Amino acid sequence: LGTLYRGRDTLLGREVAVKVMAAGFQGEEAAKARFFREAKAAARLQHANIITVFELGEHDEVPFIVTELLRGHSLAERLRNGPALTLAEKLNAGIQLCAGLEAAHAQGLVHRDVKPENVWLCPDGTVKLLDFGLATAASASATFVDILASPSYLSPEQIAGGTVDGRADVYSVGAVLYEMLTGKCPFEAESPTGVMLKIVNEAPAPITEGDVPQALTA
Repeated sequence: LGTLYRGRDTLLGREVAVKVMAAGFQGEEAAKARFFREAKAAARLQHANIITVFELGEHDEVPFIVTELLRGHSLAERLRNGPALTLAEKLNAGIQLCAGLEAAHAQGLVHRDVKPENVWLCPDGTVKLLDFGLATAASASATFVDILASPSYLSPEQIAGGTVDGRADVYSVGAVLYEMLTGKCPFEAESPTGVMLKIVNEAPAPITEGDVPQALTA
């Protein structure tokens, strides 16, 4: 929905990231609502494993979000381009991701879009959860907007349109951890529809390859 810029807060003398709504979405009320929802949801959460929002506003009717500037790369990029994560790094990422989600759930928010693209790996080892654009109140019903999320990480409840709470995020974390451990998603098919059908109707293949501890394969 937006273009990300590296900027400087001239008052406090710090570098920041400025996300500006893309021109093609500026006239769409639904897109604008999601843009503001992302900022407001994240701004409610003060946690080491969630990106920090500094400001939300509009300039010439163009919405923008100012956040901390993160160094490093997304988990998706790391999985795609390497270097390979060690088992300790994978588990550490999963633990920090769960800590951030626990804080969100404690505030009554469900992220609904946990995927490697929204998990940021900082150079110091800190993991940050990004993009709360689909976040909603806990126990809200899933809607078709959830399909905007990557289907490989959707919970069965999101696909079926059922009631969604924090457990949907826990499912998505499991899918991310499965991919980190095996190099592939729990369910794969030739189309998004095929993936969603497998999520609803099948169990993931057991993890049998690599040196994954038995405690993680159960």
